[in-house]
Amino acid sequence: MYRLGKAARWLRSDGNGLWALMATVAAGALLAPVAVATTGSTIREGLRNPTSGSAARETQIIASTATNTYGTRQSNLGKGGGAIYGCRSALDTSAPQNPAKSTPCVRVNNLSNGLAFQFAFKGPLGGVIQSGGGFAPDAKARPFITNATGVALGLNADRVDGLNASEIIAAARAGLGGTGSAGPKGDPGDKGDKGDKGDPGDGASFSTEKWGVIGRNTLGSPSADYRVGPFGRTAPDDYSAEEPPPLGDGSLGMSVAGVPSGGTTTDAEKLAFGNETDFADTPVEDLTDLSYSMFAGVDSLTGVSQPGLGIEVDQDSTTAGADYTQLVYLPDASSVPSAPASPVPGIWQEYDAAASGSAWMATGSGGTATGCTSAAPCTFDELKTALGSDAVISYSLGFTKGRDNAFVGAVDALQVNDEVFDFEPGGVIKATATP
Repeated sequence: MYRLGKAARWLRSDGNGLWALMATVAAGALLAPVAVATTGSTIREGLRNPTSGSAARETQIIASTATNTYGTRQSNLGKGGGAIYGCRSALDTSAPQNPAKSTPCVRVNNLSNGLAFQFAFKGPLGGVIQSGGGFAPDAKARPFITNATGVALGLNADRVDGLNASEIIAAARAGLGGTGSAGPKGDPGDKGDKGDKGDPGDGASFSTEKWGVIGRNTLGSPSADYRVGPFGRTAPDDYSAEEPPPLGDGSLGMSVAGVPSGGTTTDAEKLAFGNETDFADTPVEDLTDLSYSMFAGVDSLTGVSQPGLGIEVDQDSTTAGADYTQLVYLPDASSVPSAPASPVPGIWQEYDAAASGSAWMATGSGGTATGCTSAAPCTFDELKTALGSDAVISYSLGFTKGRDNAFVGAVDALQVNDEVFDFEPGGVIKATATP
């Protein structure tokens, strides 16, 4: 379920003459298999994609394949062609070679020193270069231009009717009226040696960052999964969801069931997802930056409690497990600048849990000692001051969704001090925060 990224690249050849133009056709065989709009939806066979309008962004297919294999392949087993491309780009006559000014319909760019294109055919005619809608001669149209001045094997402008310039002059001086018959075909050359086997490709890459469901703090059967998207809509009447996650292409999807009909809060699910290794023994007072982005995949946030942050803490740091409390960020009780002025479902919004306006509580003895409870939450600075310098992170830091109402959505771009955690389909990617 990967989102396809941006469109076809410009074709470029290091040959001369007709090769440069032929590269344009080559792209059709290389790039044609993909016709998915930037909506992130699956391609629909035999139908227009998208159903109306057009994609506003490029689409990418990225591959890493071995020699004699290709990133994409398209074939037509019937009598029709393999691919067709159309565009409406304009020519800048001052810079026809610059794709930024004269964007071609198709471009191929070999970033190494191999071939940019190759054509093979069996019939008597290899192709057509046509200017305009008809096929009348057009003296003003040039089939292509090139900066390659080397002689192309088999495409030598020095030869006319099989003769080069010196032969034409000699024939004219001798009064010859034409060329002789072709000589016999030479014997085929010996078969070349088999090439060396290519290097093996890179294996699939998965994250080894230590993030996952915290089973001892999870109840019921909630789900947390690395996923592509979700993509948001910037306006309620937008059909196409095109706003990507804040980092990369993916996020951490979350689905937690609420209180069932006829049940109580003890029957609701609870989800904890975090890191139980890397933050242990970090002083709570050293936490200066805590933020993340959230996507609520519901029609309305009325009666919906959104996921917050949960930090398990030892209040005195003297004995492991002693004076246990959990610090919980309450996004729904927070205000600007910690939370958006108007939380909205269906789009990505950022929450700064360390900013003024933040609402935090501490469970158990921590709530009693600090006075920061669900009924009377504190800002993060107030909570740190009340805990003092002895409090350290004990078992985990991560996301938490309590036992109350249902939630379906996603979180991404968690920042803890100078580290940013990007949740992607292949796992968590850690990076250094930029100023």
